[in-house]
Amino acid sequence: MSQEFNLNNFNALSKREKLKVRADSLQAIRSFFHQKEVIEVDTFLLGSGVIVDEHIDLMRVDKKSKTPRFLLSSPESGMKQLLCQGSGDIFQLAHVYRKEEQGANHSPVFTMLEWYKTGTDFKNFLEDNFAILALFTQKQNHLITSYSDAFKRYARVDCTASHTEFEKVLTRANIDCSNLKNTHLESLVWSMLIEPKLGRSGFEVIVDYPKSQSALAQIHMEKGKEVAKRFEIYFQGKELANGYLELQESCTYKKRMDAQNMNRKNSGKETYPIDLSLIKALKENPLPACYGIAIGFDRLLMLKTGQTHISSVLPLPLQ
Repeated sequence: MSQEFNLNNFNALSKREKLKVRADSLQAIRSFFHQKEVIEVDTFLLGSGVIVDEHIDLMRVDKKSKTPRFLLSSPESGMKQLLCQGSGDIFQLAHVYRKEEQGANHSPVFTMLEWYKTGTDFKNFLEDNFAILALFTQKQNHLITSYSDAFKRYARVDCTASHTEFEKVLTRANIDCSNLKNTHLESLVWSMLIEPKLGRSGFEVIVDYPKSQSALAQIHMEKGKEVAKRFEIYFQGKELANGYLELQESCTYKKRMDAQNMNRKNSGKETYPIDLSLIKALKENPLPACYGIAIGFDRLLMLKTGQTHISSVLPLPLQ
């Protein structure tokens, strides 16, 4: 990564210099993967079927067409189809789209680094990702914390607490939650009372999410309870990455996405057509055993340049 600019005074750089910082950062990622012999791929981010997520709303294009198409929120489907076809380890730097996501750390369009590594274990995959993050934050110590321990440590409440218990915790923090359901209260405790405290002394990896938050991660039985083999990496109160020990069975993919659509329907949200091309690929050639992760590139650049709003590191303002 370029050392010719004073990143402590990023806002004083010229437009060309800022673009050079971004370009150098992208090149640093590509160089990292080139050395690891991980192949860069380039899949389409437009689809008539999607990987459904209860919490992610998508942008629909050609609204008058009988067959709707959507701008995708991740390159996951295309990359997994390539893995099924024998691609081996792959990565992608992609522009992805999420409807109505706007804020200091969120933009409706942003750059995502997504990559998959086959035949590895959790420890080695984490070390690879720490090395990527260190390109932007320098080398850090790390702490591994379970989802349930994070609730106890940072919010002084059990993650399986009742509506009333969650409400008391939030009320003590002067957060109004009178109109929210129990599941929403759990999410509110996480976002308001826990997330800002994560990763304050280095990378903090949250592991062993509840089964209800498994998305497309495998579910394992550990210590008498089912946990999702999903993990997220935090630094300085920001979520930087979301990874899985990837689910492999095609039938379970469909069941998970059907369940996500049902949750969307029950919440009054639009439901989405399931990505049948991915289901077909998984049936024909099962996904190899692998870990996968999505990393927000723009958030990394915010950390590198000391910026507090994502718009400061985007090449152009969103129209």
